[in-house]
Formats: sequence, C-alpha cells, structure tokens
Amino acid sequence: MFVDGNTELLASSGRRKEKFRNTVTGSKNFGSSFTELRMAALLKKRALAEYSQSQTIVETPVEPVKPKKLRLVKRPAEAIIPGAAQVTADINSLDTSLASEENFQTLSRIVASLPSTESNQSLLRQKLIQLFHCDKSSALKAKCLSVLQLLSLNKLEASGVVEEIIRMLTKENSTLVLSSGLTAALKLARVTEDVQSELQLVKLAKKLVRKTDAKLKIKCLDIIGSLTPFDDPAVVNETSQFVHCYTHSGDPRVRSTAFKIILQLHSKGASLEKSMYSEVIKYLNDDYEIVKLSALQLLFAISQSHPEELVPNEGGDMRLIDDAFAHACTAINDPCLQVRVLAAQLLGKMVQVGPAFLEQTLDKKLMSDMRRKRSAHERKWEKVKAGEWSSGKQWADDAPKELIDADSVSLISGGAAGAFIHGLEDEFMEVRSAAVDSLCELAMLHKPFANLALDFLVDMFNDEIEEVRLKAIDSLGRISNHIMLWEDHLDIILSVLEDTSLDIREGLHKVLGVSHMMTKDCVKMCVEALLENLRKRPHDKLSIWKALQGIGQSHSWTVLPLVPQLLSMHPFFDTAETDPEDPVYVSVLILVFNATKGCPTMLSLFEEKFVRHYQYLRDTLPHLVPELNLGQDSNNLNEMSIENEETGNSTGHFLKGSSNGKLVLKELVGKLKDSQNLSPSMKLNLSKLIIRDVKRLSEVDDEVSGVAKLTALYIHLQIIYSNYIIGSNSWKQLSQNSQNDNLKLQIQTFFQLCLKMQYGFSGLSVHEFAIVLQLKLRALVFQLVFIVKGSNASALASCQNLLEQSESVQKYLEKHGIEADDFTLSLFKILDSLEEPKPGTLTNLLLPLFEKHPIPLVSFTSSVKMTSAAIVEPTGESDTPLEFTTGLLLGIPFDCQLVNVTDREHVRIRVKYPDEQVHLVRPRPNDFRTSLASPDVTRLLTQIVVSHKSWTEPCPVTLCVVLDLSGPETNYNRKLVGKNDTMYTLQLSEEKQVLIAPRPPRKGI
Repeated sequence: MFVDGNTELLASSGRRKEKFRNTVTGSKNFGSSFTELRMAALLKKRALAEYSQSQTIVETPVEPVKPKKLRLVKRPAEAIIPGAAQVTADINSLDTSLASEENFQTLSRIVASLPSTESNQSLLRQKLIQLFHCDKSSALKAKCLSVLQLLSLNKLEASGVVEEIIRMLTKENSTLVLSSGLTAALKLARVTEDVQSELQLVKLAKKLVRKTDAKLKIKCLDIIGSLTPFDDPAVVNETSQFVHCYTHSGDPRVRSTAFKIILQLHSKGASLEKSMYSEVIKYLNDDYEIVKLSALQLLFAISQSHPEELVPNEGGDMRLIDDAFAHACTAINDPCLQVRVLAAQLLGKMVQVGPAFLEQTLDKKLMSDMRRKRSAHERKWEKVKAGEWSSGKQWADDAPKELIDADSVSLISGGAAGAFIHGLEDEFMEVRSAAVDSLCELAMLHKPFANLALDFLVDMFNDEIEEVRLKAIDSLGRISNHIMLWEDHLDIILSVLEDTSLDIREGLHKVLGVSHMMTKDCVKMCVEALLENLRKRPHDKLSIWKALQGIGQSHSWTVLPLVPQLLSMHPFFDTAETDPEDPVYVSVLILVFNATKGCPTMLSLFEEKFVRHYQYLRDTLPHLVPELNLGQDSNNLNEMSIENEETGNSTGHFLKGSSNGKLVLKELVGKLKDSQNLSPSMKLNLSKLIIRDVKRLSEVDDEVSGVAKLTALYIHLQIIYSNYIIGSNSWKQLSQNSQNDNLKLQIQTFFQLCLKMQYGFSGLSVHEFAIVLQLKLRALVFQLVFIVKGSNASALASCQNLLEQSESVQKYLEKHGIEADDFTLSLFKILDSLEEPKPGTLTNLLLPLFEKHPIPLVSFTSSVKMTSAAIVEPTGESDTPLEFTTGLLLGIPFDCQLVNVTDREHVRIRVKYPDEQVHLVRPRPNDFRTSLASPDVTRLLTQIVVSHKSWTEPCPVTLCVVLDLSGPETNYNRKLVGKNDTMYTLQLSEEKQVLIAPRPPRKGI
C-alpha cells in the first residue's frame, strides 16, 4: 500500500513537470494566439450588434404613455450661486452700532453682487430702512435709498417701499438724501402702477420743489410731469399752470426742465394758453442753449394749437403761426449748432404758414444797420455800370446812403427773409441737411414756393457732403410734379452724373425719370448725358434704362422731333442696322418706344428693322418696353382674338385677369383630387400634365405665379414620394448590400424640394407653413431610414437632428393652435413612447408609417411670392479673359437683384472653379441696398475676389446666388454636412461664367 502510494505520487509529479515543460515550450506562440482570440471576440461582438440592430422587431401596440411629471428640487442659493454665502454674511453684518463708513463699504460690496433669494432681499430691505432711521450720515442714507431701488420687488412690496420712502423724506432736509430718495421712489412707483402712491409722491414733489437746490427742483418737476394722471383735464391744466411758474427760475436747468414738463403735460391733454406765447418768445434769446431749445419746441407746440389766433405786432396784428414762423427763421441764425438744426427742422413742420412768409425765406434782401444789404452780384454790377472802380478820392464818396426810418422796418419780414438761404449755406452739414428736408416738405404743399425753391435745391447738388447731395436729389424728385426743368437747371444737374458715388448717380437717374422738361433741347441734352454716362459706366445700365423709360412716357410729343436723329434715320438712304445687343442702342429704343405709347404718330416713322428690334426687346425686356401695335394691323388682331375665343385658348383667358388664373388653378387641383381612384400609371401621367399646365399658368399670370409654382412643387413632391421612393423596388428591398444610389438621389431631391418650399417662398400663411414643416419631417425620417437600412454610416447625427426638428415643429404647431397630420402625430407618439430613441429602434417603428400615411393633397390660397435672384453683372457673354498674376487677387464686379428675399444672413455667392473647388462668399451687410421704388427688391452690389494657381489656358469660373441653409437646418452640426455637399444650398439665380487666366509671375523684375 505504501509502495503504491509513492508510485502514484511520483507519477503525478511527473505529469505536472511534463505539463510545465509543455507550457514553457509553448510560451513563444502565446502572444500571437492571444491577439487572434481577442480579435475574434471583437468581431463576434460587432456582428451580434449589427444583427440585433438590423433584425425586425415586432411589438404589440401599446397604449399611449402618459407624459411623465418631473419634480424639480430647488437647491439653496448658497450652493448654486458663487459668492452667495459672502453676500448673506455682509447683509447680516450691517448694524446701526457700527460706524457709517463701515456700513457704507459693506453696502458697496452688496451692490456689486445683489442677492437673488427672497429671504436675503427681505432681510436687506429691513436693514436698509433700519440704517436710514438710526444713522445720521447723509451719504449713508442716500446709499440706502439707492440700494432700495435695485431690489427685485413685486408690485405690492414696491408700493410699500414707496410709502416708506415718502414717510422718510418728509422729515429729511439733506438735498443729497432728498434727491436720491425721489429717484428711488420714482423708479419704484413706475413698477407699482398704484395711483394712490403716485399721487402721494406728486404731492411730496410739489412740496419739495420750493427748495433752493436746482437738482432737487429738476427731480421734483420730473416727478410732477411723469406721474400726473392724464384722465382728468382739470388736474392736468392745474399742474401745467403750477409748472409754468418755474419757467422764470434763475437757473437755466430749471427753466429748461419746466418748458419740457409743460410739453409733456400738453401731450397728456393739457391746453397751452395763448398768453404763454409772449413769454416763450423772450426765452428764444436766452443765454443758455438748453433754454432756447426747449423754448423753440414749446413755441412750435403753441403755434400748432392756436395757428389762426391774432397776436399784436409793430406792423399790426397777424396770425400766430406766421409770427412763430418768423421767430423760428430768426433762430436759424443762432450761434448754437443745435438751435439752428432744431429751427431748420421746425420750419418744415409749420405747414399752415402763409405764402408771403414762405417767399421771404428765399429772399436775399436782408436788412443790416437800417440799410438794405445788397448782394455781391449787385455791388459788382454797380461798379461795372459806373465804368470805373471806386478810388475813394471822390467828393462825398463815403456819404451815408438811403437811410431808412426805424418805424418802417418790419421785424417779421426781417426775420423770415433769407432764412432758408442761411440754412442751406450753413457751415455744418446737419443744418444744411435739415434745411433741405424742410424746404422739400413746404414745397410739396405749395406749388409757387416749389418753383422758387428749385434753383436752391439744384445748387445743393454741388454740396461737398454726399449725404446732403443725396437729400437734395431726393427732394427734387419728390417735388417733380410741381416744377419744370430748364437748360440752366440741367447744366448743373447733369454735371452730377460724373460723381463717383453710385448712390448719387442712381438717385439722379431716378429724378430725371420723373422730372418734366420744358423744351426738346432739354430732353436732347438729358438723353445725351445719360448715354455718355452709360458709355463710361456700363454697370449703371439698369437705372439709366429706367430713367429713359420715364422720360419717354412723360415727354411723348417732345421726343417726336428727335426720333430721326436718335435712330440715325435718313430720308433717302437706308442706314446700317445697329446691333440690338448694344446697350446704347437699346437705351434709345426704350426711350422711343415708351414715347410712342403716348404719341401714335411715331408708328409711321419706324422701318422694318425697328419693328424686329421691338419684338426682340419686348421678349427680353417686357418691364421696360410697352405693348405696341407694331407689325400687326387691326384686322389681324381681330382675327387672332376671334380664333382664341373659338378654340378656347387658355393663354388668352389667363391674360384677361388674375381671377381667371385663380379659377384655372383651382380647376387643375380639383382634377388631381378626382384622380385618386385611377391606376398608379394613369395618375402619374395626369400629375405630370397638371404640373406642366400649372407651370405655364405661372408664366402667363404674374399675380398667381407664386401660388402656381408652389403648387407645382407640392405635386412634384407627391410624385417623388409615392412613385420613386415608396413605390420603388430599392425601397422595398432596402439593405446595406444593394445598390441604392438612385434611391439616395431621390431622397435628397425630396429634401431639397422641401427646403425650397420653406425658404424659396414668402407670404405663406401659418397653416401653409405648418404643412411645409411637416413635409420636411418626412424627408428627415427618409434620411434616417436610409442611413440605418441602406448604408454603413453612423446615424446618430441624423437621429439627433430629427429629434430637434420634431421638437421645433411641435412647438410651432402648439403656438399657433394647428392640428398635426396623421404622419406627424404618429411620429410624435413614437418619440414620446421611447425613453432613449436609438436609431435602429426608431427606424423600425417609423418604417410602417410611410405607406400608412401618404401625403395629403392640399391647395394654397394665400398671396405667395417666390424668392429669386437675377445677376446683372457679369453678363457671362464676354469672351475676353480677365488676366491676373498667380498668387494675387482678382476682383470681379458683381451686381444682382434679389426679389422677395426676407433673410439676408443666409445669402451667399457660390464660386465654382474649373477644378471643382467650390467657395461660398458671404456678402457684407453694406452690400445690400433696398430699393425705394419696390420694397420687395434688394440690390446686391459687391466685388468677388478670386485667386488660383497658374493655368495653361483661360477657363471659366461659375458664379451664382444661393441660400446657405446648413446652419439653421443642422443646428450648426458639422457631422451632417459633408465636404462640397450641396444638399443644404438653395440656388436662386442662373449661373454666370467669367473667363479668367491666372498667369505665372514674370521673372527678372
């Protein structure tokens, strides 16, 4: 037994040694086998994850889960707000036993970080009131009152604090404390909106206004004017009389404030007494600027309240408005700039002034030292008539001339004489600009005065400041219906066409288009100057064409004798045919054709080539060339109209009015609704035909053009949804191994059309915009399903974007009280039921919704306008390349018109190089210019900077205007936007090509 046991032990030890030996010998391959096992485990885990993600999960329908209620736990402020504990300690450290300086420093620290909790604010309010009553330092009391107004109080608490401040100020004599207390009480009283507290504060202010301190008086007057109730006219008038007593104060600040409070009370309903007028006039000569400004404003208010009242004057009684106008004219010569500016502005508002006084404002016959002051021109003319220059050696050469009796001088005429001339010749641009505005306002209401003001407005075209020149040009355009331009006026006006400022030139083009010229020589001079401007600056083409259109419409018979010369016509010989693409020739044709509209006699002068050119321009520039009966006689026109009526041509009906266009659009949509029972192929063919008809309708009827284009887009979306996505075999057999390029393209097209409906149209109603938003949700769900089922890409970013967009759509629908459609409602329920919406699980739940809820057919009825852009420059027709040195920059002038673009922040200029590089250039805010004639049109005028390496030959660079929607649509998530991804860019204009030729730098320079 013993031997056997030893034998077994020896055998077991031998086996352990052999196992250990085998382990040692296999240690060389241990590292490689371990790596292989680890990789195998990792691949197995990934395969199981993909299998579990891709397998179909069938769940039983569950009842909608009730929304969860969240319980918010409010943590103490000391644990959240940094420094809150220190603020609490500082509030507790406030004590009446401490010195005033220590309490003042503590309050300064508290103001730096005010407490936010109600308990700390209540404690601080109690401490402040306690310190005010116990401490004797005026500085600390004022500090306590200033801190009280900084607390966040509700209406009830603020009302109590106001009453407490009023009680504290009743026994106070310090001016500093009173001023600080009134400031705090006024601020809190505006919060409380308590009438009783406001009346108590007004009563206290009327009591304290008798103090001698000027600042305290101003604060009291401010309270009286702000808190006086305006529902009782008797109280307002009584307060106005009370404040009027302080207009005689010795301090100019008090006088100025009293005048302002009277104006404030007048706006609340207080009447301005006529007796106050004589007192206000005295203060127009006050020594202080603030008093004169307030007196001028009050003078204007009194003149508007009693314009027809008579006031005594040295020359007899006259209307109050005329006398006030004369005093305002006198103030335009004041030494103070602000007074002159205000006086120039008020002159344009006194529209009831008599014509005689208006004419005196443009009269240079001023009175100086009881003598008539002659102009420089009159003085020089007198010397010329004398035949010699005055030497001073003649007898009685310096004798006094034409003395005038003082009684014969009228102060009114002396004040009004030359007022506008002084304003237009002022050394400061503010005064000149205000004088131009007032001159224009008065000239628009008085035609004789407009003829007198014409010369002075034209002289302002030569002002050194661009803003003043622009105002003068605009003013001349506004009074164009009252004036006629002569040759001497046009000499000055047309010289401004040489100005380097684009705004100046375009403004002048607009003025010339609406002006009336006296003779044919004036028209000829104007046309020649505009054509010369076009030759020098071709980018002014559109504004010049618009000006010539207006000149032709308003000078039909004046243009008639100029037609042979303008069109280079000869009575005996046939002249060469001009290129209809020449801008100068097109300008002349626009002028002549618009003049022909009002002068049918010109029709007999046109040759066959002009008829062809008219038809060409009528097709290319229909907004500039009117409709004329050229090339067709009346019989042909009658036959065409009869044929249209017999055949029922739809185009003829569209052109009759917008009501027929709306009926046709409604009929086409009704046909599509009635085709729901047809087979899919027949329904598809009918939808394509309806889209074609709707697009044609948008071309012939401008009023329903936007609605028609939006309807065509919506029908196109339905076709893509039902036939090319849901009905395609790729969608039914969607997997990661199949070829899904066509399906991906259709989904991207569907999403881009949704973006075009959302951002490419303006004027959508709330319900129509909600329809577009819900369509875009379908497109986002399409993208998520395709990424999860048909690609290997990560779907986390798309899932997160879908959740954010769904939340924003849900908020929009709830805000406007709109009920969601079936698809969107099901989507919201699925998202609410999932605690953690993962892409795989969410996709499996959303996939059955597409076939269950098709896109409903709706009709758009609001006045929808389509967003578009038209590039004016570059034209894309030049074959001459723009050369520049490699590595340097080339500036390409860019001129574009944006129509119905509401959001300029997303406007970009896309630059596409021949090597497929794409750059999006963001214009500067100053590059956008809003058109005054059409608010829906915005002009984009900028310069595109390009640069590239050297090329062997010139190549085109493509430019177009787009909307970059990658930011708002992806919440600025870069994972959703790939490199050179065009899915989030909406093209607004046609592409224009520019030839450029980068050349290598020259050597040896």
